[in-house]
Amino acid sequence: MARLLNEKKVPKISEMFQDAKHVGKFRLIACSAGLEYMGVDSAVVEKNVDEVMGLPAIIALTSDAETKLFI
Repeated sequence: MARLLNEKKVPKISEMFQDAKHVGKFRLIACSAGLEYMGVDSAVVEKNVDEVMGLPAIIALTSDAETKLFI
């Protein structure tokens, strides 16, 4: 898979996030419950995301957002 992505010159996900931040309002928010469910310590991902918060707070924060993407 990595070879195919490299051959197709697909940028790394971190590069795509940085590009999105330059284009417009973009925030990467991790769901605290999702992290807990997967056994991931939030301190590990905090340096790679804009914020870690619970799903109700995420929904309230993005209620008027034009686009939302839940992964």
